[in-house]
Amino acid sequence: MAEMGISFTFTGGKAIEEILKKLPENVQREIGLKAVKEGAQVILEEAQRMAPVRTGRTFNAIDMQTTPKTKGEISVDIGVMRGAKRGDKKGAWYAHFVEFGTVQKGARPWLRPAFDTKAGEAVQLTGKALWKFIEKFMASGRRK
Repeated sequence: MAEMGISFTFTGGKAIEEILKKLPENVQREIGLKAVKEGAQVILEEAQRMAPVRTGRTFNAIDMQTTPKTKGEISVDIGVMRGAKRGDKKGAWYAHFVEFGTVQKGARPWLRPAFDTKAGEAVQLTGKALWKFIEKFMASGRRK
């Protein structure tokens, strides 16, 4: 789970929901996961673009990961991941101080503004990706 991050969950689209219900559960999850990740990618890229760069640790620690939710719900966390990432042994343990500020230093937010800027686009991309993956599945003739 992200040490500091924002969750992005796609729920909605009655037509998509009805079609997905007719598919096997494993296919629903596979298609949903791919689509949500595709939509969330724009938020991830914006967060990386907006992240302050002094040492590069924060930029390198920004990632996304899926988190288990209740049945029928898929969630992706975007944020600074715990521990060392991409060859950086120290990680970006201080990123939340930059985002929210401290008593001694003002906030320099970058993660929340990235979400606010790209959330609408992410939802649109997720919807398009869902249709794309559903059509691809149906055309493949696969049933499981």
